[in-house]
Amino acid sequence: MTVDAQAAGVTPLTVELPAGEHEIVLTAEKFKPWRQVIVVKANEARTLDTVRLQPADGILRVNTNPSGANVMLGSNFAGRSPLELKLAANTRHSIHIYKAGYEKANRKVKLASEELKTVTVALKPKLGVINFAVQPPDAALFVNG
Repeated sequence: MTVDAQAAGVTPLTVELPAGEHEIVLTAEKFKPWRQVIVVKANEARTLDTVRLQPADGILRVNTNPSGANVMLGSNFAGRSPLELKLAANTRHSIHIYKAGYEKANRKVKLASEELKTVTVALKPKLGVINFAVQPPDAALFVNG
């Protein structure tokens, strides 16, 4: 725990502070920091309510082949690949990836607190069929040269 950016100790803890405003910061490994500004009045004891720290975010790296695919996190546009996303830990997330000319790809991911995970998706091209009726029948066919 820090008070006004100075180490104050480990909770549970009792601290004597001068009257005025003070910033309290609680930190623990694999959890998000908790911050609050409190007002201390002279000769008046104060007890803070129990604080539940939230797990730190995980980091998801999204790579696609080819790159430059649109990445959606749920129904929200997150960016284009390659991309790094901070995601709430211990929660299932839906990732939707699409690019013109390729089939859509979907992934579900769940990250632990401070976990770094990389997802690489090889996008499948959408293929079309073209039938050629050529006279005379044994003609040579060239595609892209």
